[in-house]
Amino acid sequence: MNFISNCLYGIFVAYLQGKEREKLITRGDAATYANYLLHEKNVSHKTLHRNISVLVTYWEYLISIGEVNTNIFRSIVSKFENKPIVPTKVLVSDQVKKIFLLSENSHLDQTIFTILFYTGMRVGELVSLKRNSYVMEEEFGKKHWVLKYVAKRDKVVKKVLNDKFVNVINDYLDYMNEIGREVLASDPLLQPSRNFFREDGTLALNRPISVSYIKRIFKKYFKKIDISEMRGYSAHSARTTLITTLIEKGCDIYAVSKEMGHNDVATTQRCYDRSRRKLADSLLLEKDIY
Repeated sequence: MNFISNCLYGIFVAYLQGKEREKLITRGDAATYANYLLHEKNVSHKTLHRNISVLVTYWEYLISIGEVNTNIFRSIVSKFENKPIVPTKVLVSDQVKKIFLLSENSHLDQTIFTILFYTGMRVGELVSLKRNSYVMEEEFGKKHWVLKYVAKRDKVVKKVLNDKFVNVINDYLDYMNEIGREVLASDPLLQPSRNFFREDGTLALNRPISVSYIKRIFKKYFKKIDISEMRGYSAHSARTTLITTLIEKGCDIYAVSKEMGHNDVATTQRCYDRSRRKLADSLLLEKDIY
């Protein structure tokens, strides 16, 4: 249904325009929307609870003015109210290096890991990349390869790529050419290595990788590097690992926040894994504090 692809504000605006869409939305549609946020948009349980809570409040308003009879979002939000929030866990440098080493035999997996660990891009943003998202741009007489895409809140983001990063993407594109799967400008940048046949017998070409595939390979490689307790580990760990690593290397947290596209530096602070702070880093070791 159309409302699934709309943001919460879009639903409210539609109501103000008198489309009466809310009257047609069923409890099943509400469940579909929650599933869409969780699995397609890859949002956390905390974010899902917040989004659905807004709709619960809105539906209470619709009930109060007699537009609808029941709050179709009430039972959905209750499923996540008591769910414990598990912070996204961060990998150490050796674990990241092992993942890159183990994925060397898969051009696709290696490219996925490189993009996520080196840019901090969200999984949904990765899946939406096109071949023409990967371009060379010139600034002050110097050329840079960049990944250009639309992030949250319709922000246009450009991630500047280092030489190692560029080599991985170029190797992946060369591999796709070798197997007869040239990736054209408007095609998804990252595609499954194999095509599949639809029910009508036609071949499905140039389809993007799925969020579920990314989740699977992260789980697969986490097991390979001997992470036995998966709770807290996910593809989003790549983003929080990058944030933590940059801060630990001495990068200004405001610069890191801007690089990650956060509206508020507090979001960056929440992503930073403070448990990795060393005792030797304590500011209180300075003898001449006063």
